[in-house]
Parts: sequence; structure tokens; C-alpha cells
Amino acid sequence: VERINILGNNITDEAVIRGELTIDEGDPFTDLAIQKSVAEIQQRNIFKNVNYEVLNSSENKKIVNITVEEKPTGEISAGAGIGTSGSTFAINIQENNWLGEGKNVGLDLEVTSESIIGTFSYNNPNYDFLGNAVNYSISSQTNDKPDQGYENSVTSANVGTSFEQYKDIFLS
Repeated sequence: VERINILGNNITDEAVIRGELTIDEGDPFTDLAIQKSVAEIQQRNIFKNVNYEVLNSSENKKIVNITVEEKPTGEISAGAGIGTSGSTFAINIQENNWLGEGKNVGLDLEVTSESIIGTFSYNNPNYDFLGNAVNYSISSQTNDKPDQGYENSVTSANVGTSFEQYKDIFLS
């Protein structure tokens, strides 16, 4: 492989895409490695389409053009309900390609008549381009039950990692 060109990425950093490639410039060309690389890029779920084209540069040299079509990666949802324990309102905001760096950032908020629960989360699915995911979250929960005579608050923080130890076996 003489050169790999990444085309069509206006928001996403090129390093995010190159971090998913299983083949690099200077490696022996195999169509299977290109197809696996395209599948890895598509699996990130931040592109609508990922296509590739192989061009002959010179004798035994190939130029690979990978064309990506970006898609909106933000999500927002809201819900409300009523039940035996009272009413509930919830909202969730999520961005799956924060600042074009391929990182996930989310905010969840749930409000009931007796409690408020909020969580902020951050996930880097390819930390330092090693294939390991690193995630952080901060959560706070406040309960106020005056008819039962207590009020409490719980604040927690979480730091974690996950990675593929063997094929299709993940540790976290």
C-alpha cells in the first residue's frame, strides 16, 4: 500500500478514522485487510456510509481511497410517566462524536416527586489508539421523603476500562 486517502470527513478527525484501520501505508496489500478496516470504521456508528476504492499507482503499489459520509451523531430523548409511586420525568442527551474526536458524552436526568437523579458520562472507545475503551461518569441522587422522615443524597464517581482480551471475549 503506497498511500491511504481519507475523503469526506468534515467533522471527524482523520486520526479517529485511521485509528480503526487494520492496514497501514507500507503494509502488503490484501483486499481482506481493506474490507476489515472499512467494517471497523462502519462499526463506530458515526458514519452513514463507508466505501473504498483501490487504484494502481505503479507496479505492485496501490492507493486506497476511503470515502466516508458523516451522519448526525447527537441524540435527545424525553419521557414522562405516572404510576403508583407518583409521576416521573426523564431526559437524556447524548453525543457520539464529541468535537469530531469519536468520543461519547452523555447527560441523563430523572425527576420524580421525591427524587432527582443525574448522571454525566464520558467514554473514549479507542483510548490512545490502543483499542481499549476508557469511561468516566459522575452521578448524583437526592431523595426527600418527608412523610417517612428522611432525606438523603448519594454522589458517586466511576472510572472504568474495557478491552477485547480474546476474539469476542471482552473484559471490563
